[in-house]
Amino acid sequence: MNIRKTWPFTLPKRLMDVLQFYAKGIWHRLETDDVFVWAAAIAFKMLIAFIPLLIMATGVIGWVVQYILSTSDPYLAINRFLATFLPQYQNREVVQGINSLARAGQRFTYIGSASLFILSISLFTTLQTVVSHIFKEERVHRSLWRSYVFDARMVVQVGFAFVVSILLTLILTTVKQTGDGYLGTLPNISPDLIVLWGSLANGILYYLLPLLVTMAMFFQLYFFVPQPHPPVQSVLVGTLFTAVLWELAKNLFAWYASTLRPFDRYGASHDTLVPALGDFFGITMALVFWAYYSGLVFILGGMMAALHEKARRKGVH
Repeated sequence: MNIRKTWPFTLPKRLMDVLQFYAKGIWHRLETDDVFVWAAAIAFKMLIAFIPLLIMATGVIGWVVQYILSTSDPYLAINRFLATFLPQYQNREVVQGINSLARAGQRFTYIGSASLFILSISLFTTLQTVVSHIFKEERVHRSLWRSYVFDARMVVQVGFAFVVSILLTLILTTVKQTGDGYLGTLPNISPDLIVLWGSLANGILYYLLPLLVTMAMFFQLYFFVPQPHPPVQSVLVGTLFTAVLWELAKNLFAWYASTLRPFDRYGASHDTLVPALGDFFGITMALVFWAYYSGLVFILGGMMAALHEKARRKGVH
């Protein structure tokens, strides 16, 4: 019996074969496909259509929270959620701007709301095109009118997921505040228990929930766009890869922007004629950079899902 052929010794080689398969597959797609053009297209549409989508979603959630849950400040939960969803670099200014637009969005007419809906559809049209190119093997393309209907459906689905996420943020925040108050009234309570409760609640609220929301949004695009649908296991692999990489990229971008401060050169100074314009331009540059990187991460995750589906057919796994 050759002991080197037993399972513990063959596992590292099998793992290296799998990693090599994915590395070669992604590198081949980067060389043959217009990946960076796709990422630029996604970034452009995100800057145009993502804000209208947020305005519609926050307008709905603001109405729900204010009139159904009777909350005095319905946008407090929205601000908390957006603060965890965006990089930390100057996200307060971005959230305040979106908040102001959302408050104004409550006064939009039906025509204005329809215009925002159409703008949001354009983002998902681009995402559908990119995903269709990623899963291009053995797939069926939709007709033009079915494509637009599908994009409208995805706007509703992702918007619904966004609304549910904000509601969960509000509920978890209320639970955390209630738990903090209850633990503070208990006699002889251990300080370590209070610290443990705070760490657990913050971990769920600021780390686990954004990760699950990101996975839910990416899963819908990776699964529903290709026809026929790819295997759920392959979609989960691509979704998890994208969500983890996106969260890491968000923190890395926050560190890069706050430590090296490359965007501060566009900010206001004492000799700036229009200080607000300088600050706005710096934030805009940061958002463009982040949108482009998000599009690139989204494409890489889709490639991972497509490669996993291909590996299942070839018996690599």
